[in-house]
Amino acid sequence: MSFLTKFTTLIYFFIPFYFLNLFPTQAATPPTLSDYWNHQAYFQFVKKNIMPTLNPDGSWRSGPSMNGGIDIEVRGNTWYLFHREYNYKDVVSGSACDKPDTLYARVVVRQSTDKGLTWSAGTPILEPADTYYDYCANADGDAYFDASTTTWHYIYQCLNSENGNLVWGLCHATRQNANPVGAWVKDTNGIVKSGDLWRRICLPGTKCNQISGGNNVADEGTPEFVGKIGDSFYVTFHGYTPSGGYGYRGIASTKDFKTWAIVAPDSIADKYSCANWQIGYDAAGCIGAGAASLIREDPYYYMLVELPDKNLACASGQKWPFGLFRSTALSNVTWDSYPDNPMVYSSMQHPPDSSECWLCNIQYMRLFHDADNTVYLAFLKVWGDGRTTGLYLYKLVANAKYIDYQFREDLRDVAKTEYTQSDTISRFNSEIRLFNTTSNAQNYESGAPKSNLVFNGTNSYAQSLWSKPFLFENNFTLSLDLKLNSLPPTNSARLAGVENSYQLEAYFNRQLCAWVFTTDNQWHDACSFLPVTYNQFNNYLMTYQNGKLILYINGQLAASNTVGLNLLLQPDKKFLIGSSASPTAGVWGSFNGELKNLWLDDKAYVPPACQTCSSAPAHNLGNANCDAQINILDFLKWKREFVSHKSTNLTADFNCDNTINLNDFTVWRNNL
Repeated sequence: MSFLTKFTTLIYFFIPFYFLNLFPTQAATPPTLSDYWNHQAYFQFVKKNIMPTLNPDGSWRSGPSMNGGIDIEVRGNTWYLFHREYNYKDVVSGSACDKPDTLYARVVVRQSTDKGLTWSAGTPILEPADTYYDYCANADGDAYFDASTTTWHYIYQCLNSENGNLVWGLCHATRQNANPVGAWVKDTNGIVKSGDLWRRICLPGTKCNQISGGNNVADEGTPEFVGKIGDSFYVTFHGYTPSGGYGYRGIASTKDFKTWAIVAPDSIADKYSCANWQIGYDAAGCIGAGAASLIREDPYYYMLVELPDKNLACASGQKWPFGLFRSTALSNVTWDSYPDNPMVYSSMQHPPDSSECWLCNIQYMRLFHDADNTVYLAFLKVWGDGRTTGLYLYKLVANAKYIDYQFREDLRDVAKTEYTQSDTISRFNSEIRLFNTTSNAQNYESGAPKSNLVFNGTNSYAQSLWSKPFLFENNFTLSLDLKLNSLPPTNSARLAGVENSYQLEAYFNRQLCAWVFTTDNQWHDACSFLPVTYNQFNNYLMTYQNGKLILYINGQLAASNTVGLNLLLQPDKKFLIGSSASPTAGVWGSFNGELKNLWLDDKAYVPPACQTCSSAPAHNLGNANCDAQINILDFLKWKREFVSHKSTNLTADFNCDNTINLNDFTVWRNNL
């Protein structure tokens, strides 16, 4: 190769990366919570991280399930995670804190420069002190950076000893520095004692007065900054009535953390917020609000709030869901409820020695914006010994699947985990129960990697806990990445679907059929020969689009049937994967194989369309604009679509995989 040829090759290789910086492309506008509210965007799982309390040698001193009270603050390209750290040292025997179920707790902060994928070790910033109101514990809190004064504020629950009794209050601390890692100063006058604010809110005639049987609400806790409006800081907080175990959410403002003004003249969330939810609350129903997270997106404030039954103290067999609400004003005492509430269900997973679910198994949620205004959701899942327990992070995206099972939980032992949840939080975080399945899971202590779910061909199956969100009248898609070990010996095996609505079946005679049950009370099918290659994963996809049933195998059209009718919606029908019976015992038996991924979408599948050029050079050689030559103009089209994460009307998808990535760049570069 001549020197000139080598030089030209180098120039063509490096020019694109020069242009990446020379002509920055504006990123696509991220979806909003209004889009989520209107089912146009969903939350997609990003990462799980664990935060146990460690001994000096790095071993676990205390599991991560108690290290909640989370808050994530974004400053530029750095995320800061504040959370409590329980049991970091032994309680002094005979001290005022030496009480049953009482452990020392402090506040630590961690940093992430990769948007929550990894976090630094925790740095303690606020420890209990016998000279302050936080004598025994610093727990759930929230941070706020006041850019006008270059000051961090932290407001938190603090546990003190008064006359031999342990009492909760709200404490305040500051750090005058752009970086929250370092020394903080406790505000000796900025203390809210139990009942100080609620006594001024729950006056006669208010909801909270009526629920509590008088002005009996106290225990201000789980505070969260709404923000600074004018010269006042706005803070929400919970309240508690020991008699009845009721919970409430209130809001007040302060200029100096010493004098407070009541913003909403009643509770903004309470037992009436969840009174009509049909989720299996106990006989007493929802008891009201616990922790909450609130962010602003014009013209609304959005609030995600815990709304359990039983009480706020974590009880056996308790439901602990999150509900989403919004209001145009902080002073409103009745907020609009998300039509599909609750947004996040607590899990039914239980310890191996009990039939009652793990206590408070989801908790301490946070909604927050990244620097580019992307919406994120984080919350703690508490399932046992820490392999599943951790901080789960989700990102709001416009093209997330309605339901997406990747089987990330600890499924190695069915006695430990009998449930799995969707990677997406759409109208809910769909949970299904597993029966007689196994898993090839490896390590769940970090990241929550995907695993495969193994079905035995006899009685392995999975079943949804909630039926309504799986039903569609029209326009939906069901997809499975599945490895079949064998076909059923007779009849058919159900792969997945909703009973008496729609499903995919594999037959003993190598047929694959998609079925829909429509408003004429009839089943309609689209069937194809099943090209089974054992011990190899294949994709089976059925979609229903405006009355047309279509079946794809590995992305190729396999069969279709124009039915022309909507599906018949029938209540109380379960979503099923596999079957409880062997194929020899009936028409729908279980399949024998491994399931890598199953997703369900509330819209029809549209296969990628490959662009062509009417004259040479061909589009699949890198000719994005279909002109007479392949050059830097085609690269610029690729670059704009690559940087903006464009997903429709693609001009630079040279390999026709419906994605713009470096493979398309390679096609362009190789054909210059």
